Amino acid sequence: MMIDPTARCPKWLIGRIRACGGSISFYEFMELVLHDPKNGFYSTGKLRIGKDGDFCTSPSLSNDFARLLAIQVVDWFLDLEKAGIHSELFSLVEIGPGEGTLSRDLIDAISEISPALI
Repeated sequence: MMIDPTARCPKWLIGRIRACGGSISFYEFMELVLHDPKNGFYSTGKLRIGKDGDFCTSPSLSNDFARLLAIQVVDWFLDLEKAGIHSELFSLVEIGPGEGTLSRDLIDAISEISPALI
């Protein structure tokens, strides 16, 4: 897809840049366009993830990545157990722009492979 060469900077963003003296850093620009409460890409609730959305990641296409990762996670837990490291609580944290699909699919896959871990 070609970028539209006639695209203009939205008025809300022009106003924010002017309010900062007419110039902002790239960091400030990205912070505004991604996280501005009224207009930011992630903040507006209009974000669509998937094949027909704004972007897609492997977890949004299928659970294959989670199933492969689950095998490794179970191996890590078994290695910890063999080393005598026991814990009632262990956290796996999904960090990314998705909607938690990887975490959900990972929990499902781990519970199939090793139900005692869940």
